[in-house]
Amino acid sequence: PDKKLCRGHDRCLEPVSETECPATEAKADALRKCDDGALSVGDLCEADGECMTDFLLNNCLYGDLSQKNRDVYQFKSTPGPSEDERARSSCVHIAPH
Repeated sequence: PDKKLCRGHDRCLEPVSETECPATEAKADALRKCDDGALSVGDLCEADGECMTDFLLNNCLYGDLSQKNRDVYQFKSTPGPSEDERARSSCVHIAPH
């Protein structure tokens, strides 16, 4: 996958709460992947492990809970990382949840 977004150090992907999840499964299915370079601050995205996201997060549930779950994050701006953080990581800082 395209990792351009993962190299940005002034952004983070933060898991959304259940109340912030897309209202329907169809809307969740329409989300871009979290490494999509076209994401803007405030956009929601669906993760499958890209950019160090948790592909087992399952924070947005739809229908049959065993099959209809999504790992949804919001693209946010964040203060720039220290030089140490830049040296250690080529991915977007992932905010703890």
